[in-house]
Amino acid sequence: MGFDLEKVIIKLREKRPVFHSEADFKFALAWEIQTEYSKSKIRMEYPQMVSGKNFTMPTTNTDKSDDSLIYVDILVRYEGSSYPIELKYKKAELSIEYRGELYNLKNHEAKTDNVYIFVKDICRIESLAKALDNFEQGYTLWLTNDLSYLQEPTDADVGYANFSVHQGAIKTGTMNWNGPRDIPPLTLRNEYTINWKDYSNLGSNNGEFKYALLQVNK
Repeated sequence: MGFDLEKVIIKLREKRPVFHSEADFKFALAWEIQTEYSKSKIRMEYPQMVSGKNFTMPTTNTDKSDDSLIYVDILVRYEGSSYPIELKYKKAELSIEYRGELYNLKNHEAKTDNVYIFVKDICRIESLAKALDNFEQGYTLWLTNDLSYLQEPTDADVGYANFSVHQGAIKTGTMNWNGPRDIPPLTLRNEYTINWKDYSNLGSNNGEFKYALLQVNK
């Protein structure tokens, strides 16, 4: 039986319905993968050289400025195959105590930029499909309690429209940012349909979390 990330997510949501940060989410997911697949080897922030990328690299960290080097959030090696995972955790404001632990989530700004970043994650995994040894399949995983991401833009010409990740959105081919902003286009080799699923519901304002999981094949 091969690696199944959806199975891991279903188990994780029972243990951790909310996270303090993206780093907290990443570590918890990696831990749950190791628990479920004890013979797997897991690396976080794994550096991998790629070529022919169709996206720009982040510039906030000088260690990640090389345009031929990307860092994979989580790399799972299991039964001789490689499974890279890119994840994002975008939050709406939420203050809640759960199982004796206080969570104070701050609202993420730049939502229109975030959808572009979501799509760029898919591009990264597609590039890794060619670069990683024994690539089997990869994943992008997005978790949020900001349900506005699930809504289709009311203006079809708004700048980020082509990158919207609303429920049922299809991402494929070359996507361009509408308007004067100098944002590079993104090109996907395959076609992906965005399907948001229930992750958890803490029964409070902004306490409902949804996740979208995409599988990237060779």
